[in-house]
Amino acid sequence: MAIDIRAHYGFWIELLASNYAKDLAALPEGAYTTSIGGACRTAQNISTEIVLMTRVAKDVLEGGEIPGRDPAKFASLMEELSTPEAAAQAVKDAAKEAGAAFAAASDETLAREVMMPWGMSMSLYALAHLCATHINYHDAQLNYIQSFHGDTEMHWF
Repeated sequence: MAIDIRAHYGFWIELLASNYAKDLAALPEGAYTTSIGGACRTAQNISTEIVLMTRVAKDVLEGGEIPGRDPAKFASLMEELSTPEAAAQAVKDAAKEAGAAFAAASDETLAREVMMPWGMSMSLYALAHLCATHINYHDAQLNYIQSFHGDTEMHWF
């Protein structure tokens, strides 16, 4: 039995984005923009990174290039994602678009190598994998933030 890798990763990217959105919705009032201890990243900052990275993956799968770091673009997007609701929708929308771009990519496109901002070369197939695991990694950070507020529930069951 052959595995449709495009459908597989499209499914995981969208599922993990949906899980993330459910955990965002479960944050207590004020937790989205609060830095625990003053050094912890906020859920707003984490959400911004997810949306930005997932949009970059979609753009690159459609023929674009990996952009350099752009603090002004990050700050502007963070302002747009000023509420957990806005972030949840943006994460789900970006995941849906990235999943569709992955599904439409040719074998040649998926084999294309790109240089990531941290200096690592990877195929676009690997970038799709990274996109899914990136969302899941940051969802675990949301779960940790929730635990500081006494919430140990699994909100995406």
